[in-house]
Amino acid sequence: MLANTAYRLNKKKKLTVGFLGGSNTEGAGATSWDNTSWRGLVTAELS
Repeated sequence: MLANTAYRLNKKKKLTVGFLGGSNTEGAGATSWDNTSWRGLVTAELS
Protein backbone atom coordinates (compact mmCIF):
# COMPACT_ATOMS: atom_id res chain seq x y z
CA MET A 1 0.00 0.00 0.00
CA LEU A 2 2.75 2.48 0.81
CA ALA A 3 4.51 1.76 -2.49
CA ASN A 4 1.34 2.76 -4.34
CA THR A 5 1.03 5.92 -2.25
CA ALA A 6 4.66 6.88 -2.96
CA TYR A 7 4.13 6.20 -6.67
CA ARG A 8 1.04 8.42 -6.80
CA LEU A 9 2.78 11.25 -4.95
CA ASN A 10 5.89 11.06 -7.14
CA LYS A 11 3.90 10.96 -10.38
CA LYS A 12 1.52 13.77 -9.31
CA LYS A 13 -1.43 11.38 -9.56
CA LYS A 14 -4.67 11.87 -7.66
CA LEU A 15 -4.53 10.65 -4.06
CA THR A 16 -7.36 10.67 -1.56
CA VAL A 17 -6.46 11.11 2.10
CA GLY A 18 -9.01 10.74 4.88
CA PHE A 19 -8.69 11.94 8.46
CA LEU A 20 -10.59 10.29 11.30
CA GLY A 21 -10.99 11.79 14.71
CA GLY A 22 -12.72 14.41 16.77
CA SER A 23 -11.92 17.93 17.91
CA ASN A 24 -8.18 17.28 17.70
CA THR A 25 -8.49 16.34 14.03
CA GLU A 26 -10.71 19.33 13.39
CA GLY A 27 -8.02 21.64 14.77
CA ALA A 28 -9.19 22.51 18.28
CA GLY A 29 -6.55 24.70 19.92
CA ALA A 30 -4.77 25.49 16.67
CA THR A 31 -4.33 29.12 15.70
CA SER A 32 -5.73 28.29 12.25
CA TRP A 33 -7.74 25.13 11.64
CA ASP A 34 -6.73 24.96 7.99
CA ASN A 35 -3.08 25.96 8.38
CA THR A 36 -1.65 25.02 11.77
CA SER A 37 -3.69 22.00 12.87
CA TRP A 38 -1.97 18.66 12.32
CA ARG A 39 -4.54 17.94 9.58
CA GLY A 40 -3.67 21.20 7.85
CA LEU A 41 0.07 20.60 8.15
CA VAL A 42 -0.19 17.08 6.70
CA THR A 43 -2.38 18.35 3.85
CA ALA A 44 0.12 21.13 3.07
CA GLU A 45 3.01 18.66 3.10
CA LEU A 46 1.23 16.37 0.64
CA SER A 47 0.34 19.22 -1.73
